[in-house]
Amino acid sequence: MKSICSTGGIGLLLVLLLACEKQALDPRRLTLQVRFVPAAEDTAVVEAGIDAVPESDAIQLQWRREAGLTEYRLYRRKQDEAAFTLLVVLSERDSLFLDQAELALNVRYHYYLLGADAEGAVTQPSDTVDYMLLPKAVNLAQALQQDTLYFHWQPAPQSLAESYLLKLFDDAYGRLIWMSRWPGYQIEQEVVRYNWDGAARLERLARGRVYRWRVDAVGAARRSGSESPWRKFSIP
Repeated sequence: MKSICSTGGIGLLLVLLLACEKQALDPRRLTLQVRFVPAAEDTAVVEAGIDAVPESDAIQLQWRREAGLTEYRLYRRKQDEAAFTLLVVLSERDSLFLDQAELALNVRYHYYLLGADAEGAVTQPSDTVDYMLLPKAVNLAQALQQDTLYFHWQPAPQSLAESYLLKLFDDAYGRLIWMSRWPGYQIEQEVVRYNWDGAARLERLARGRVYRWRVDAVGAARRSGSESPWRKFSIP
């Protein structure tokens, strides 16, 4: 009987080791493909898909969960980087993630997803989505002057905003009252009169009722922007 240490035995052992290594690096693929939720338009009332968020400098990602998967692996590539790296592993219950991991402003980030089942088999790579965060508008304020309501804010330094979207809601019911696009003039302070364009649902806001508003910066480049924190107020 030949020893496993013979030339033939060593060759067979190397083949087996290489096969195991290849299987570890290239696990069994499922035909399934996870899909990101398409990005909503800047003017959408219900915001979905990849987007900025008001709470922080973060990028929101949403996807459609698929039956039979036990985890989702999210990969990210920064602008000018050559390769994607694993950002986070999420559970089967997750369908939304806020990326806040060392994000730079005015820099584009690209993402894709892999799903995996309980046996470790992975899906086909998802579609790739991307977004660039811009600096948020700052120092939001509103003022009532001679029965006319004005909204004020300041563009952030180094902002690449081409325009701004002012979004005003009834705070209790979440109903959109007014949405208005305003050009980005790159001046020290932007001032907008309520319903200057005649597009508001209410000619006048009700006294004593609580409203909330924010300003979204919209970049000239595709899928780029930011959302300021919400500001609440009422008409005395």
